[in-house]
Amino acid sequence: MIWFLLALLGYACLRLHDRYPPLVNLLISLCGNAGRYHGLIMLLIGLSLFGIAFFYNIPRSVLLWDHYPWLYSVANVAIFVACFFTVSIWHPTNLRVWVASPFAGALFIWALAHLLVNGDSTSLLMFSVFALVSFMEWLTPRDRVYAKSVAISNDVAVGALSLAFYALLLWGHEYYSGVVVLW
Repeated sequence: MIWFLLALLGYACLRLHDRYPPLVNLLISLCGNAGRYHGLIMLLIGLSLFGIAFFYNIPRSVLLWDHYPWLYSVANVAIFVACFFTVSIWHPTNLRVWVASPFAGALFIWALAHLLVNGDSTSLLMFSVFALVSFMEWLTPRDRVYAKSVAISNDVAVGALSLAFYALLLWGHEYYSGVVVLW
């Protein structure tokens, strides 16, 4: 359990450390240049995510709450919305007018959807850390870029790409996580 908690803490610290500029400047000076600093941070984030995935099933989980069967449908709709946010990171859409960080929004929605349908203690720890980190990233955006409105056809294209991405995630969920998605 300690390695799982350390991986979660490492992920949270690595994702949120850049909200404090003096720390970033110190780390850049220690690494030599900004490129090495960013490479090191990305490597450490990847290692912490690997640690979270690897140590996720090792702790003994305690069932904290039982959920209602209809929450599976709510969670699936929320995951589709998270897919829309994720696709809008790379494709221009009108969502950028209202949301400063689509990635933080996608991660927050993804974590809340998983909290709805997973009532064990290990899932509570993991998904609440992801929700907290994404909420903090949303509250303190690094560089707010005010996007201009785009054609509605871009939103339709993002919707179609989001549907394809959602179908891919839905199909592969049991292979990459070992859990079958329920409706």
